[in-house]
Amino acid sequence: MNALRDQRPDFRSMGDHEIVDWIEDFLNGGFRELFAQHIFISFLTTVPMGIVSAVCEAIGRPTDAMKIMAGLGDVESAAPSMAMWELGRIAADSEEVNAVFQSGIEGLNSRLRDSDEPEVENFVSAFDEFLWSYGSRGPNEWEISCPTWETTPDLALAAIDRMRVSPSSAAPQDHQAELANDRQRIVAEISEMLEADPEAQGQFLAGAHGASVLMPGRERTKTNCVKFIQEARMAARELGQRMVDRGVYPEITSFAMLRFAEQHQAIDDGDGWREVIEQRQEIFDLAAAKQEPFV
Repeated sequence: MNALRDQRPDFRSMGDHEIVDWIEDFLNGGFRELFAQHIFISFLTTVPMGIVSAVCEAIGRPTDAMKIMAGLGDVESAAPSMAMWELGRIAADSEEVNAVFQSGIEGLNSRLRDSDEPEVENFVSAFDEFLWSYGSRGPNEWEISCPTWETTPDLALAAIDRMRVSPSSAAPQDHQAELANDRQRIVAEISEMLEADPEAQGQFLAGAHGASVLMPGRERTKTNCVKFIQEARMAARELGQRMVDRGVYPEITSFAMLRFAEQHQAIDDGDGWREVIEQRQEIFDLAAAKQEPFV
């Protein structure tokens, strides 16, 4: 999926209708299959998790089930945190970079890029590599209208800032290694407890192994979806900015309030679409503010 980022078209050179057509064709051309893979793997993951949980409950160690899951290595979602940690260490070791961070998070990305200090420039170069690889991640990365680290770099820099001031003992790599060691120890202990019941022991070990394969797989399929969505997001934001400049959209992300056919219509004639978008956004915000009942 990294090839998608490498092969991203120059959306700035594309016409308005061309961008809308590109987004629709792009999403129709692959997202359904990627999402189906994610749902399928996520469903399969519940099987070994259920086996492990049932065994742990039966032997009186119910909390060990989560420890076994938490100790899984090579989980896709851990990679950005580890990369952030390295950036935090670079910042912590540089007086020049530290000075820029200490002025606050707001506008931090711009201040870093405006600096001509060599160490700050090196940090920005490393940060750009990070954004290239992980810019699709964010607080609500499934939703195309929500910000990601690429669209709003200060979001990532805020996390890096917290790591910058953290002690070296807080390194996520070390924490991940501790979790993996705990997992191996607990699996061995429970397996030994089940020696008198070979069938239960076999099911437990199969469940533990299955989880170690499927849980990273679930994270990988999610990452594939998120990276795919990001390309459509960046195209839509280019169009969104143009429509904001013309006064048609109230926000860059207002594209999410219109269907593809409606976007074409708004491009041809912007009259009245701002009001339509604002009405729909109001309904969306009202629904988003609702707290679903706990069942």
